[in-house]
Amino acid sequence: MRPTVVIAGVGRTGAQLVRNLCREWTVLAIDESEEALAGLVAACKSEHLIVHRGDATSERTLTKVGVQDASRAVACLGSDEANLFFLRLLINRFAMTQPVALVYDSDHLSDYADLDVDVVERPSAAARLLGQRVQLTQRVAADVGLGQGEIMEVEVLQGSSMAGRTLAELHPKRWIVGAVYRDGEIIVPHGETALQIGDRVLVIGDPEILPSIAALVRAGDPEFPLQYGSHVMVLCDGHLDDVVDESIYLVEATRADKLEAIACRADENQLLSLAKLCEQRHIRYEFSCSKDNNKESLLYKVERRDLGVLVRPPHKIGPLARLGWRRTRLARVIELVKSPVLISRGSFPYRNVLMALGSPALHPSCARLTMEVVRMFGARLHLAIMVLPEIVVGAEERENVERQSRDLEILAAMHRIPVEKLVLEGNPIYEVERISRDFDLLVVPYRRKEGSFLTRPNVGLNLIHRAACSVMVMPV
Repeated sequence: MRPTVVIAGVGRTGAQLVRNLCREWTVLAIDESEEALAGLVAACKSEHLIVHRGDATSERTLTKVGVQDASRAVACLGSDEANLFFLRLLINRFAMTQPVALVYDSDHLSDYADLDVDVVERPSAAARLLGQRVQLTQRVAADVGLGQGEIMEVEVLQGSSMAGRTLAELHPKRWIVGAVYRDGEIIVPHGETALQIGDRVLVIGDPEILPSIAALVRAGDPEFPLQYGSHVMVLCDGHLDDVVDESIYLVEATRADKLEAIACRADENQLLSLAKLCEQRHIRYEFSCSKDNNKESLLYKVERRDLGVLVRPPHKIGPLARLGWRRTRLARVIELVKSPVLISRGSFPYRNVLMALGSPALHPSCARLTMEVVRMFGARLHLAIMVLPEIVVGAEERENVERQSRDLEILAAMHRIPVEKLVLEGNPIYEVERISRDFDLLVVPYRRKEGSFLTRPNVGLNLIHRAACSVMVMPV
């Protein structure tokens, strides 16, 4: 027998929510508009939809339709006043627990909090989020832990980009996978545990970001950068003005929930100006100061943070680094973290993303990062394929590049991402540097501890320093 959910109000959000939930729930829709209900019936064509014309804020109406037998309820009546009246009736008269509501004005948030109601504030995402919170493929544990939505069970669906990925590839700070249920058995997960389609995954973490994490696991929705962390971070080490605009763009255009900055005591004034800018743009921020004035010490504070993306300004390769006698400053930063690092050159918004294939082979984690970025920003993906003469690299190496290209195209097709291919001949560093001016973002892997020498330059490291556009680096 299907559980029943009550939807009070079938405006645009309510109607879409009804259509989504009818697949797995018996839906009882209440609205005063006969026209809206008739349109809903025609659109849904589901035997599991029950409609009732009436006032959802009337106790008599709610009793008549049998709201007391429902498992869940959602309030989206068009105004916070009507929502709150409906919710008080549910809680006080019908003992309904954990109803969900769409908030129309944030001034009423405290009223909803007094009722201990789960809320969604963003109307543009309301249908998706409300649906996620009551669907059978994603359940919120209400009677364990704090009961605040910090524990969720979510099913890995067909087509999810998380299928086949190991937990070691994720580096979350605010959530963990507590258990995996597969074929009637429980799996205590470890780093090498790979998720499979049909798995039910118990996710535990911060209730603020957990719905997005659940969407990522469940259907592979683009949730960048939550796979790595939820903060965009900058280091105030004298170059803040060079990266602040692109850092704010990342916070506003992705699922990141906060801009975090760390400064030395000597750079506290930079934090004050950045705080003012964040407040003007309504961006959440978190700033902290190091106890000393050693700028290098800031780097060692990064790894312990909830780092989604670290943003750094570009630097030139010095002569000693070019000879292989010293690591560049950017290389030292990248080697300290597990999350992507953005080398900011201000070439945003990201409409055209470039990935280069050649030697060394592309790492799978970098390929997945590219797909996430392209989907998150709605960008076009361009694949630069380096073709070197067989006499230089050998037949086996050329076949390896062709195999990389096929694998990447298959991965892109799984995400319905079209790929535009560019064939380049010649020095891979010079050629990619040359065409990078026509793109907004270059994605490259960086292999830790891999040297670069004058006679054998590190292609990825050189592109990080020399590209004309911003570069997203995946440490591997």
